[in-house]
Amino acid sequence: MINVQQIKSPFISSLSSYYSQGEAEELFWLVAEHITGQSRFQLKLNHSQGFSKEQEVAMGNILKELEEGKPFQYIVGEAWFYNQKYLVSEAVLIPRPETEELVDLILKENKSENLKILDIGTGSGCIPIALKTHLPAAQVFGIDISEDALKVAKANAGNLGQNVMFLRIDILNDVPVILPDDQRFDIIVSNPPYITLEEKLAMHKNVLDYEPHLALFVDQDKPLIFYEAIVNFALTNLKRAGKLYFEINKTYGKEIVHLLAEKGFKSISVRRDLSGHDRMVSATI
Repeated sequence: MINVQQIKSPFISSLSSYYSQGEAEELFWLVAEHITGQSRFQLKLNHSQGFSKEQEVAMGNILKELEEGKPFQYIVGEAWFYNQKYLVSEAVLIPRPETEELVDLILKENKSENLKILDIGTGSGCIPIALKTHLPAAQVFGIDISEDALKVAKANAGNLGQNVMFLRIDILNDVPVILPDDQRFDIIVSNPPYITLEEKLAMHKNVLDYEPHLALFVDQDKPLIFYEAIVNFALTNLKRAGKLYFEINKTYGKEIVHLLAEKGFKSISVRRDLSGHDRMVSATI
């Protein structure tokens, strides 16, 4: 049998052309945890413990896919978000820590459970499912243009036992919805596509080759196209004093604030993520 240290060094070395030392080491522990069913703490504590032949082969198979640039989460078909495990496929984005910060912000600012919440561009469903988990009395909805993404979102809601309604709606092209006052939303949230072509050129292969471009990229000359559509939707579908939350491209905070102010939103606030970048915007109608 081969022990942790014996498998760790060549594993990390094999990824040195694709990832930094820190990234490669993190991937090793993620793979080892997945294969063995043990935490990295347990593995480090028992570093002399051996991997079975089957586990060694499984580690090697995952390593081959990592060397091709495929993200670990797509290889294993799952990702963690806000302390819950979600199914993921190449039809949806891999949930990011910044989006966990957005969910955390919404939960901190909205203590009432009797809320009606809509997530636009829901992908894996991680935002509305996480909100529903912590606000069990809320009515929560998620919409997306992608049928494949919605299948993943519905599977996640079922697996996690959360009653979230998912619908296929194209926020850019479908007929605008104008809900009666008593059916409007208390909260609308969105993490829409916001990466421009210029930024795309600098992105890592594992994002460009595997994550859904539909959920990532916007035209260079229309970087706020989704924000404009969602703001217009919110004007007629948020309750009075309802709140709008966005995850944003760090370079467009001022432009999004201007857009919201121009449309009559108030209490506009830009917040930075843990990396110090402008990442979240909230506003009240």
